[in-house]
Amino acid sequence: MVFFVIPFLLGAGTVNAESWRGITPLQSTRADVERLLGKPLPAKLSFYVTYQLESEEVRVQYADRNLCTREDQCSCRVRDNTVLHIVVRPKTAISFSSLELDKSRFHPIVNPENANNVAYSNFNAGVMYVISKRDDLVQYVQYGPTAKDCEAALRSPRLPD
Repeated sequence: MVFFVIPFLLGAGTVNAESWRGITPLQSTRADVERLLGKPLPAKLSFYVTYQLESEEVRVQYADRNLCTREDQCSCRVRDNTVLHIVVRPKTAISFSSLELDKSRFHPIVNPENANNVAYSNFNAGVMYVISKRDDLVQYVQYGPTAKDCEAALRSPRLPD
């Protein structure tokens, strides 16, 4: 999905990433997630681990330094099994307008391959809503680190191999 890399390319954050149910990107670990959600579904060929909940599907991407090719990426400067991103797909319809978000705090990003798919990103909070504009429905919400969180990770000492 094109939208997963966009938060790292634009904007500078001024606060820590928004958490989802107490799980915060670049701070929480796999153990924290499994205490909250239990064991994930058997892994498929994906960078994300999937948890099925009653009302939503949750995918979590964990840091894996074996996949790092550049040390100048914040995801390569945190310990393995640290939460990088959380993607929450609701199983019931949620209208974007019903969330009553202050859209002035979000940057709209239109998918060039499908103008109906729009991401509303708040880089300061590390949250992005991907919606179907035509239907006013939330397709998923992604929680990730802010630019400030990444800058802090990059300033931290290099982790031992």
